[in-house]
Amino acid sequence: MTNANIVSVSVNEIWDRVRARLKATIGPEKYNSWFTSAQLEETHSNGVTATVSVATPFLVNWINNTYHSVIQELWQEYQPETKVRVVLRKRTNGEKIFDPEAPDNNKRKATSVPKDRTRKSPTSKGKATTKPASGKLSKIPSPDSSALEEAKLMVLYRLTSTEGVIKVELCRAFVIRAYGVDYDKLVSDCVKWSVTIPRHIAIYLAKKLTPRSLAEIGGLFGGRDHTTVVNSIKRIETLCVRNPEFNDLISSYIDHFEACVELSKRSIVEAP
Repeated sequence: MTNANIVSVSVNEIWDRVRARLKATIGPEKYNSWFTSAQLEETHSNGVTATVSVATPFLVNWINNTYHSVIQELWQEYQPETKVRVVLRKRTNGEKIFDPEAPDNNKRKATSVPKDRTRKSPTSKGKATTKPASGKLSKIPSPDSSALEEAKLMVLYRLTSTEGVIKVELCRAFVIRAYGVDYDKLVSDCVKWSVTIPRHIAIYLAKKLTPRSLAEIGGLFGGRDHTTVVNSIKRIETLCVRNPEFNDLISSYIDHFEACVELSKRSIVEAP
């Protein structure tokens, strides 16, 4: 690319091109998982520094640790002198909550960890699901995107405080918050599709991510026996085989928990 071409491309055009190439590089599934909330902060993009903001502290850490070098390399093909920064979205008063390059970053602590609301998701107001996902996943209960983002952030904070140890209770709390299911219904004998699928998911995650036995897991889901736990696991495995989109969703949950374990060991974030 010539200097003339570089000059003729606006910052917004560069950002559009970088996003398109990033999506092609890492794949649409990963792109949609991590970059949906990414926005270019035009007031800070002056040709020397390009500031990209995202919605949560977890995304700040994850993108900086995993994808920053890719974004930087793509951007510098258009503006070789530009340095890309990924920060948290501004508050309404313009204050940055978390900037990974801040001088006092190493002193920051998670001072206001979100509480485990085991009753109702604040975003879904107690409903099992909101707008279903399109395509093949439309008949399977799916989480509201905002509730899922909040649930992911909760996982990071919990694992930071427990030194990366995943517990059955955390898997259960993640599903409760992401799917907006009441705790009482999740551990009850309710057979509604909007409750049974989240219950099966929570049990499946508990088995995949924790060392607890089938009986121990069942005990934390309303005193279920090990055969019922096995049935839940088989139900999720069957859905994963029959529905590639659902399989990708479940895999993304497992990847997120595992990523949070690693991230919690080396990153300190400040809660919004």
